[in-house]
Amino acid sequence: MITVDKYPSFWSGIAAARYPFADVSDYSSWACGLIESGHDTENVCILAGLFDEDNRFEIDHWHRMALRDLGYSDLSERAALLAHLRGCAEELLAGR
Repeated sequence: MITVDKYPSFWSGIAAARYPFADVSDYSSWACGLIESGHDTENVCILAGLFDEDNRFEIDHWHRMALRDLGYSDLSERAALLAHLRGCAEELLAGR
């Protein structure tokens, strides 16, 4: 069984537009978490199925499309940094 608490936080996924995840599988995990929480769009589903570490360009493309679906396609530097910091704080508080 997949548990949502193992996924990178929602905010880290948004911040990944400017501060990319180090591990490519984190994008897929983030998208799976979105689907489980009701954000089921075509682009999010495609991103959830991508695990190919050799194709960062394709993953970046579908991540941007998923962010557009969520309304976060054009984050300012400040907004991306705040999302990144919020994601780090959530992961710290969760003990990761």
